[in-house]
Amino acid sequence: MFLKEGRSKKEIIQGMIETGELKLIDVDIYPRNPKYFSNRVLDGIIGLCFLIILILIIHYI
Repeated sequence: MFLKEGRSKKEIIQGMIETGELKLIDVDIYPRNPKYFSNRVLDGIIGLCFLIILILIIHYI
């Protein structure tokens, strides 16, 4: 509907932030601060390696 009126998605989101319909935390899904950034793929690989090692330890005991 809004795109038919000639407004872009960025303009629509900015308008919703200004009117208070959206909070900034709702639209900032990927924080830019590396202190709070976590790489989900790396976490998954580390978790998978941990599970494989745990299974091998349990299997050989």
